[in-house]
Amino acid sequence: MNSPPSRGKIEIENVSYAYPQEVKPALSDINFTFEAGAFYCILGKNGSGKSTLLRCINALVIPDKGKISICEFDTSDEKTITQARKSVSMVFQNPQTQLIAPTVEEEVAFGPENLGLEAREIAERVEEALHLTGTKHLSNRPTECLSLGEKQLVAMAGVLAMRPAFLLSDESTSMLDSGSRARILNLFAKLRESRIGVVHVTHFVEEAIKADKVLILEEGRLVKSGNPQETLGNPEEVAKFGIEPLPVTLIARELQLLGYSLGNAPLQPDDLILWTL
Repeated sequence: MNSPPSRGKIEIENVSYAYPQEVKPALSDINFTFEAGAFYCILGKNGSGKSTLLRCINALVIPDKGKISICEFDTSDEKTITQARKSVSMVFQNPQTQLIAPTVEEEVAFGPENLGLEAREIAERVEEALHLTGTKHLSNRPTECLSLGEKQLVAMAGVLAMRPAFLLSDESTSMLDSGSRARILNLFAKLRESRIGVVHVTHFVEEAIKADKVLILEEGRLVKSGNPQETLGNPEEVAKFGIEPLPVTLIARELQLLGYSLGNAPLQPDDLILWTL
């Protein structure tokens, strides 16, 4: 897949947003930069602002305060919002609501066709996206006959055919079985290698430990960010944010309380997180 430009990043500066008729803001003073070619996971309890943040990044809603730039295009500027939107593509929770074409190949071609591209480039993009998502063997299959996992991969192929700098995933694995979830995570790893950024909202902490960086939202605020070991290594803190701690960190805490150590150093819960990465 053609790599996005090296300048590709999403810059979020002091962003706040409140839905109409809502007194409490959904987002408050968010600051963060997402780099192309990295995998990010966003965690937090329901209502913490995870989906709203993705909607702001995708320019589906415009922040009341602050600024979001995508590959240097300002989402609040009418002159650049179209280019900003073209730089990101989004997939949602339910794959059955995202497919509209009768066959897989037609589904993946739908986006590029609407860009008015020549037939040769459309075919190239379709082939590229099907290969990347591992769905080439499904190209002639009716979309209605696919499994949920296959539908989600095809939905991702469709947005990747648009060649975005970033893929936004709003709980795209939440309805899938463990095997399908693993295939989606493998795809995210491939996208990272292709210099495409992935911003993935999830409730599955075991998915977050595969990320380069983890963000935790609480009541619309970014309360913690860093690598998985930094953000998820303390089970008590993770639970405080409404996130189920990793079983491995709970085991480490119990071993620590029993006096066990790792070599000459005290055993810490985040030590075991490293073993799972």
